[in-house]
Amino acid sequence: MKKLDPLSLGMVRLLLRPVYAKLNRAGYRCDYWADPILQPDLFKEIQANRSGACARLDGFRYTVAYYIYIKGGIFQLCREALALFLSPRRRTLKNCSLKFRAPEKINIAADSEVDPRAILVVGANIPRAEVSAGDLAIIGILENLRQLGFAPVFVPLTMADEADAAAFSDRYGVHVPCVQNGYRNAEDFIARVGKDFATFFIIAREAAQMVLSMCRMVAPSARVIFHAPDVAFLREERCAVVAPEGDAHRIAVRNKHIELSLMQKSDLVVTVSDNDAHVLRLAGLTVPIAVHQALNVPVRENTPDFEDRNDMFFLGNFGHKPNIDAAVWCCREIWPKICEDLPDARLHIIGSGGGQLRNAFADIDRVVFHGFVPDLSPLLLSMRLCLAPLRYGAGIKGKVAMSLGAGVPCVCTSIAAEGMLLVNNETVCVGDSPSDFASAAVRLYSDRELWDKLSHQGKEHVRRHFTLEANKRSLHSLFGAFPEYSWLDSQKTA
Repeated sequence: MKKLDPLSLGMVRLLLRPVYAKLNRAGYRCDYWADPILQPDLFKEIQANRSGACARLDGFRYTVAYYIYIKGGIFQLCREALALFLSPRRRTLKNCSLKFRAPEKINIAADSEVDPRAILVVGANIPRAEVSAGDLAIIGILENLRQLGFAPVFVPLTMADEADAAAFSDRYGVHVPCVQNGYRNAEDFIARVGKDFATFFIIAREAAQMVLSMCRMVAPSARVIFHAPDVAFLREERCAVVAPEGDAHRIAVRNKHIELSLMQKSDLVVTVSDNDAHVLRLAGLTVPIAVHQALNVPVRENTPDFEDRNDMFFLGNFGHKPNIDAAVWCCREIWPKICEDLPDARLHIIGSGGGQLRNAFADIDRVVFHGFVPDLSPLLLSMRLCLAPLRYGAGIKGKVAMSLGAGVPCVCTSIAAEGMLLVNNETVCVGDSPSDFASAAVRLYSDRELWDKLSHQGKEHVRRHFTLEANKRSLHSLFGAFPEYSWLDSQKTA
């Protein structure tokens, strides 16, 4: 007799999906727990500790057990659901003896209403405000959710250590589960307690790949929101054109299919710009799309004047490939042209994860490599110009908004300015070739009148679009479009 191949948990979820859809349409709220292959001597122990209906496949030295729990349901539905799940596998399992068994007493918990304020935010890592604008944006989203009356919980894809989770919770007032709580990862956390959330706010494609199906499985009536800090496949397509490497184009095509498929399975897709939303509609996405610019940028008042500032800087998290490309392009192609006209200026390269670039820039005159800087305030208050020479990317650029909020005018490529409602020579200066970019930088660095105008108007632009208060109003409008969030009407959105 053949040994039964273990059933992957992914296959279990896939096969159970129609079962749960049917049960929930019938008015039953259900979740599930499933173990793949269990040793026979463990079966009794598990059976004793779990309430529900179980199916046993006997005839092998292993026993396969599946449990379905239905709050407010009945055993007959459990039995039918298990039969529906197992029926497609009867040919494979023809040598097995299939038996349905029920415990003497089924403990069915009284159904309870899920708190409509309960929202689970899922991201790659615990965000750190000092690391990147993207992390700062997530912190802003969590703060805005609290301000609106939600009770957010943040879960990283890989469970954090207790100390890191506690430090974040203490600082921002948002609970973060940790590995010491017994959870392996975000998927495990959602499988066990996801039913207690009314909304899932999933940040980026990588997180959606890991948890979206589980969210649907354990909480079919919850609203699933896919937040796209950028449209990843658009960034990858542009990279394949500008800086192709190996199978970049093929990978971009594959990832586009994955990303659109995940978005299509959500209830709402939230982009950070109208441009990204337009790209998704052109790609055939049919689920609702909302725009929430998300960047959480402080506006600094009474900043130093033109004469009190010197030098230029490039800011970026070098774990993000577009930033590496931009820094190299800037230092190799743009900076030498700037140096011809500004012999005393220096270029400061700032950002985490860029250790490999230090040696690459060692031979370039007047380039200072800082690496990770925990507190950017001294640099932002002393620099005269920000350079954002991105050649590819998507979404909106935190480095641009951060510099404008600090009163530092910015020279951008069109890609860096994309989606931010910026106007050339009004809020930023734009140049796309090395010569045009260098000319714009030299002009803005030397022209006090233009610098003063862009410094002032840049701050006002950030104040209107990228502050915590602006984002709070935006999120209120986003959630307020759905009837289940009508309780938000009682919240103030000054």
